[in-house]
Amino acid sequence: MGAAQHPVSVDLFGRAPRLRFQLHHHPLSRVALTHAVLDHEGRLRVEAPPLESHYFLQIPLRGVAEARHGARAVTVAPEKAALLLSPGCETTMQGLDGFEEITLEIDASAVAGTWTDLTGEPTDRHISFEPTLRLDVEPGASIVRLTRFLIDEVSRPASALATSSALARLEEALILCLLQGQPHSSERTLRHRPTTATASVVGDAEAWMEAHAAEPITMTAVARAHGISLRSLQRAFERHRGYAPRGFLRRLRMRRARARLRLGGAPTVTQVAFDLGFRHLGRFSVDYRTRFGESPSATLRRSRSRRRMPEDGVAKRTGTAPDSAFPWPLRSEPETCRFCVGEVITG
Repeated sequence: MGAAQHPVSVDLFGRAPRLRFQLHHHPLSRVALTHAVLDHEGRLRVEAPPLESHYFLQIPLRGVAEARHGARAVTVAPEKAALLLSPGCETTMQGLDGFEEITLEIDASAVAGTWTDLTGEPTDRHISFEPTLRLDVEPGASIVRLTRFLIDEVSRPASALATSSALARLEEALILCLLQGQPHSSERTLRHRPTTATASVVGDAEAWMEAHAAEPITMTAVARAHGISLRSLQRAFERHRGYAPRGFLRRLRMRRARARLRLGGAPTVTQVAFDLGFRHLGRFSVDYRTRFGESPSATLRRSRSRRRMPEDGVAKRTGTAPDSAFPWPLRSEPETCRFCVGEVITG
């Protein structure tokens, strides 16, 4: 455990104590995922020195443990509370009869960088989070869903989201959830920071998104391109437009998708969706139907029919096409689990 994560000391108490553990460790970019299983008899006590370069989130799947992080006591239990460790404090944890958890190691420099993008201000010290992360409310519930999604995607070799650039976006989303939802030592700065972006900056940001709509851009990149913080960009859009900047980008891409499909020359709906930055094809199809009253495949079929219409105006039959542009399953090859082909430590 110490080799894969950080140094720990483990003590077992009871008659003829035994311990079996298994650790599946999968480093990504700025976040490392670990699935840990500890089976033991009697009471287990784990002590860890202060973290220095990363944060450590322990999401329990089985077993209850009592932890102390600095002066704060935390009861860790599945679907109720996780333990979020910040740099600078010692940690102890005690439990009975086994424990299973998913852990996330988050690079401290990534948290600091995301904080600067969010607020426009550098931080000269580590942000300290409240160590109890409730799992039955936000942001804990969102972080659990995002973690499960992340594990699922890196376990699929053919996943479009398993690329380094896409994973970086997911990692950034996870860090933003913590900074914007979990109490921490710098949240007062975030809560009271005034909006400095004007209506003209919002217009410039919209023009920038129109010019880069086909690229895999993020709202952080939009804010950085205009010299403001992400928080300022979000508040300015809410104030001057009444909607979020991400909503503007999505509507822009949806209009362009419809324009391309109505031309009738697009090879497939899937190609159009991917070219315009839509990665969740099922959601794209549902949103398209909600917005335009028909499926994207129906738009493309009708456009192709018009292009093939003879001069006398009598349309030819073009055969039948599936109503859904995204037949399932998308893959026929057997799946393998990349999450478990990382470093496996047993003892």
